[in-house]
Formats: sequence, C-alpha cells, structure tokens
Amino acid sequence: MGLLLLGRDMFGWFAKKPIPAAVEKVSKGGLFSTHRGDLDNTSNRAAMSDKLRKVWNRYLSDNRPRVMRADGTMDDADSGTDDFAGAFDIGQPAMSDALFQWYGTQSFIGHQACAIIAQHWLIDKICSIPARDAIRQGYEVTSAVGETELSEDELAEYAKYDKLFTINQKMYEYARLGRIFGIRVCIPVVESGDVDYYEKPFNPDGVTAGSYKGMIQVDPYWMSPILSGDAASRPDVAGFYEPTWWLINGKKYHRSHLCIFRTGEVPDILKPSYLYSGVPIPQKIMERVYAAERTGNEAPLLALTKRLMTYKIDDLAAVMANKAKFDQGMQFAIETRDNHGFRIMGKDDEMDQIDTSLADLADVIENQYALACAAGEVPVNKAMGTAVGGLSNEGSYDESNYHEGLESLQTHELSPMLERHHLLVRLSFVVPKFGKGTPGTVVSWLPLDSPTAKEYSEINLNNANADVALKGTGAIDDTDINARLRNDKNSGYTTLAPLLVSGELLPDDDDVTPNNSAPADKGTESPENLSSAKSSGQSVSESA
Repeated sequence: MGLLLLGRDMFGWFAKKPIPAAVEKVSKGGLFSTHRGDLDNTSNRAAMSDKLRKVWNRYLSDNRPRVMRADGTMDDADSGTDDFAGAFDIGQPAMSDALFQWYGTQSFIGHQACAIIAQHWLIDKICSIPARDAIRQGYEVTSAVGETELSEDELAEYAKYDKLFTINQKMYEYARLGRIFGIRVCIPVVESGDVDYYEKPFNPDGVTAGSYKGMIQVDPYWMSPILSGDAASRPDVAGFYEPTWWLINGKKYHRSHLCIFRTGEVPDILKPSYLYSGVPIPQKIMERVYAAERTGNEAPLLALTKRLMTYKIDDLAAVMANKAKFDQGMQFAIETRDNHGFRIMGKDDEMDQIDTSLADLADVIENQYALACAAGEVPVNKAMGTAVGGLSNEGSYDESNYHEGLESLQTHELSPMLERHHLLVRLSFVVPKFGKGTPGTVVSWLPLDSPTAKEYSEINLNNANADVALKGTGAIDDTDINARLRNDKNSGYTTLAPLLVSGELLPDDDDVTPNNSAPADKGTESPENLSSAKSSGQSVSESA
C-alpha cells in the first residue's frame, strides 16, 4: 500500500489541479426550427445568414436544369441557361437574420425523407383521407357536350374496363402518394409498334384496337426530368420550366403521355431544387405533428407527477449529517405513500401536498393536433375521429371547406387522369366494338355527401309535397309522379309498374303488365274513359 501511495504521489495524482479558465458557453436553440438562432448574438446571426445564403446560392446553382440541346453552333443563341445565371443568386434579403434563417432552412427534404416521415400514423391519415373520400361516392360517365347519348351497352363497356384495370385503386394511389411525395406520375400503358411512341407527343391516332393495357405509377426517386432547350431557356414559350420528358428506367416519356399529380406548384426558381415536384404534405406538417406528439406524451408524465409533496424539516443540516438514516426514512415514506389515504409520520412532522391541475391539458393537446391537421388541409375531427367543433355546433364550416378541397382534387387531378383512361378505353375497345360513331365521354362526380336514412325520409317527404303542389296546378299528372318514383333509386318505389297513358304503356315498358289495371280480356277501361279520368285529375286506378 505504501508503494502504491508513493507511486501515486510521484505521478501527481493528488496534486491540486489548476482551475480552468471560464469558457463562455453558447446556448443552442431547441429542437424546433423556430428556436434556431434565438439565443445567438447579432454577429453570430449575421454570420449564419451569410453562410446560409451561400449554401442556397450553391444549392440553386447546382440544381439548375440540365438542357437537352439540339445540334448547333454552341454560340450565344445556343447557350441555353447561361443567360439565366443571375436568377440563381440570392442577394441580401431585406429581413432580419433570425427570420431569414428560419425560412431559409425550410427547403425540400427529399422524396426518401417524405417516405420515411409518412410512416407516422397521423401523417399517413392526413395524406390518405382526402384521397379516399374524393373517390368514395364514385362518378358517372356521360357523353361529351354536343355528342349523342351513350347507350347502355357502351356504358357497360366502360364500366367493364374500369373494373378490369382497377381504376378506383389507381386513383386512390395517385392522390395518396402524390400528397406524400408532392408529385405522382402515372403512365398509361399502350403497346405500339413505334419504338419512339412515348418519346413523341401523344397522338390519339396511334392507339390501335386492344393496345391499351391499363395504368402504372412510378415513385419520384425512380425518374429524372429532362428539359428541352426552349423549356429551360425561353420564359416566353409554353411549357417553360416544365420537364419535356421524364427519364424512367432508361426510357424517355414525353409529358403529354403522362398524368402528373402535384400538391402545389413552386415558383420557377425552386422547381429544379424540388425536382419539379410540389411541396409534399409531410414537409409541411412534420414539425407540427412532432409538437403534437410531444405534447400528447406529456399527459401520462404529468398524470404520474401531478402530486408534489413537501416535507418540512427544522434542522436540514442535522438531517444531512446522517443522510443514510434520512434516505431510509424517505424510502419508507415512498413505499407507504399509496396505501388508500393513510400516511404514517411523527407528531411533530409536517407535510403538504400540492396537486397540479390537468383541466386545460386536453385542450392544449387537441389544439396541437388541430394545427397539424390544418397544415395538412384535413379537418381534425376526420383525422382524429373526434366530435365536430367550431363556431357552429355542427361543424358545418369544417365540412363545407373540406368538401371544397375534395372537389378541387377531383376537378384538377383525378378527372384528367380518369378522362385519359376513358379516352384510351374508347379508342382501344369501344370504337372497335361499336363503331366510330361512339361519342366521347366526360366524368361527372357524384355528390360528396351521403344522406342518412332520416335525411332520405325528409327528402322524400319534401318531394311528395312538391308533387302534390305541382299536380294541383296541372303542371304534372299521375304518370309524371309515377315515372319520378320509378327513376329515383332512393324513393323506395323503384319496382312500381308504369301507369297507362291513353290506354298504352309508357315508352320502353310495353313488356310490363301494369299492376294497377285489369287485363284486357276482363273488361279494362276504354281509352275514352282513361282520357276523361286523366283530365279530371284522377289516377287510372281511382277511375277504375
């Protein structure tokens, strides 16, 4: 032992170490982006802004569009994007450094990061719910304006290939993954003898009988954009800064062949950095979702620590002198704390308990989730499965606003895809089967609301009252009411047999024996009697 102590003294292990000089610690912001740079001084903020600006300039310059040039002299007229180098430079912004840093760091996170973030349950629901609700009620295929009506056989042919090519599933995938990535590319598969079919602009005349094989979709990290010289260098032409082709698996697809979904166009200067996609929903809401989840996780922690106990001690120094005994007493107090209301303590001991109120905690948590849902343009009651709220007790504003968003999704994104599908079905299957006189089609989306049984009964009652009022004015008669009931699938009377008109069955129903008129060989009313009964305002059954 002596040798050990000697050796330790020799090496200075017990020597008094010098006190290090005070080092100024730089406080860092929190995890949230709004905390970045909050505690930095002015010089640090300016340096960070300058560094961020240089990063942005380099980032924008590196992501300038790569032009597919035609053969030429390579002089100034052929130089492409060189004339636009100044557009990819960020000068000194007229805003505070803190604000510039906060907004400047909110750039594209990458499609792979979007896929990872979208695994979260709330982000997945926010991306999926509008896609599901937009197609839930379905659609009707009608003839284009000015065209003849589609026959039942022609409509059945469209329905057959809608089911065969699982078009509803394709539309759901198109909208959901488009919201996740900010872009979704759908390729209508057409077999053609022309090896350059997809590289050339879309030509309907190139679609032959039976050549359409359905639609496939591609995630954005499997494709890359290619711009023609005009698309990259001429702002005064149509299609500027829009990829002319998309390179997928080594094959070029002209944009006119593709159906492309974007969550929202970014300005031209940012299109290359976003790989010509829109701003993805996960990027918009990831911080708000993280804040909501952190707030929600506080609930169980607060529930376990809401009771604060204070134990009053006269001589704290004396207690600390025998800390082992104090720790033993504290352990005993902890073990006997939850014993149905009893606490054992000395007659001179004094203890107080303070409870933290959790009354407003639920509102704070709900508000955080509501902010996340608002950023994703989905009502919080849809995403969270909670009761509707808002200024109106029925949440009518939330519902109407949400439906407006769904209608925009149907009009601007789903309808072009669906109509391209029906165009190819018409050219590939309908026209070869029914002839070239087959009319073109458009899509009419059914109403988004689904009335309840009570609401249907109220609608039918209002329709019945309207029928009575119109019949009293002579505008309609029993045959009109009968036809309306038979044609309204929600009336409950679709199986009614048609009434007689001047002794004859209604058109297209001559194979049905009316259930409210007697057979002809048993003395039915004459046409004259039927006409007089109708003119007197009585039904055929009443006159009989």
